[in-house]
Amino acid sequence: MAKLVKFKDGKFVCWSRVDLDNGEPIWISVARTGVMVKKSKSGLLGEKLYNANAYEANRTSGALLTIYLDEGFVKGFKEKYDTLNSITNPLLRAFTQAAMDSESASQLSIRLNSDLQTLADEINFQFAEKLKKFGNRVLEHINE
Repeated sequence: MAKLVKFKDGKFVCWSRVDLDNGEPIWISVARTGVMVKKSKSGLLGEKLYNANAYEANRTSGALLTIYLDEGFVKGFKEKYDTLNSITNPLLRAFTQAAMDSESASQLSIRLNSDLQTLADEINFQFAEKLKKFGNRVLEHINE
């Protein structure tokens, strides 16, 4: 089982370190400018698995949260990874969850760089279609 080794989730520092099932170390760093995920113990050296600006990182984390907030998935995930409850930064939490759910660094890289962008685009498209269909009712509900 993947292990959350350590994390810092503060106003000025935001990172986590995960050891995957196969022993590969994953370093996740969140900054105002974006998110970087590396195959590294300390974040200084190592292969970059994911590097995105703030806009792209937010889109990816939105897609990740959509996957991980699925009711059936959340129940099993919370039982496996209860330590994630103390991570308050939504970006750090989403990327850490993705890392802990991956079997290898290459699988994590593929997951973060390709499939999620397609999913994010689809989710945004579905929301836009619902907004067109229900228009004012959706906006009234949001404003209440």
